[in-house]
Amino acid sequence: MELNKFFEEIRCQIKQYFFDNKERILRRVLDIELKSDRSLVTEADLEISKIIEKCKKTHLNKVCFYSEENFNELNFPALIVDPIDGTKEFSMAIGECAVSIAYVNSSDISDPKNHAWLYNPFTGFELETGMKFIEGSRNYFEKDFSCLVSRTEWSKGVYNNVKLEKTIISPRGSIAYKLGLLASGGCDFVYSHNPKNIWDIAAGSILCFQRGIKFFNKGCEITDLGFSKIEGQSYWISETLTKDLAYDLEKLLEN
Repeated sequence: MELNKFFEEIRCQIKQYFFDNKERILRRVLDIELKSDRSLVTEADLEISKIIEKCKKTHLNKVCFYSEENFNELNFPALIVDPIDGTKEFSMAIGECAVSIAYVNSSDISDPKNHAWLYNPFTGFELETGMKFIEGSRNYFEKDFSCLVSRTEWSKGVYNNVKLEKTIISPRGSIAYKLGLLASGGCDFVYSHNPKNIWDIAAGSILCFQRGIKFFNKGCEITDLGFSKIEGQSYWISETLTKDLAYDLEKLLEN
């Protein structure tokens, strides 16, 4: 299948790019610019986006390409890409970032043809559709549940006055990376106070869904990914935990 060939080739090319540029990345000498929205973009963001687009033209030519660094209208099927989610952390050589690539066959999050891959170039962490995972990996002898939130939101004091009953909140950079950790059993749920672009969350949301973790916004389940941006107060959690943590989720949504 061309889709399999695309992901096989892109995994190799992206890992090779980071290997070739490892010293420059760690020494923090990559070119960095400010975009019109005041967000950062590095030369690595641009190069990774070009690598993915070129590979897409070879294997998935008729598929819409929708990247943070090159986007127009979102149509399906689409390749939704964030070359490096967590650019701020990446530019500081902090290992809280991820390459996020999602082949979204249709806007339906449950479409069996959807395929996603997340990769952290600092730690080597990667997660892809089809990778085996262990269900119920949480240690139920632990008293508290864990929630990962934005490091930027945390530093701005968004959660200073949030008092939760059963949950410990911890900051982590990159929503894509956080969703990868959630899908692999690294936390119990992820919460985002601020709005998110579809390229930030497409791959992570698909990987979570494929592992029984649902996507909610303001208390309503999101099953349609046909948006460019979604308002804040999003969270990803298993259906079982929505009942166990109903009070804590309510407090987060009130914040």
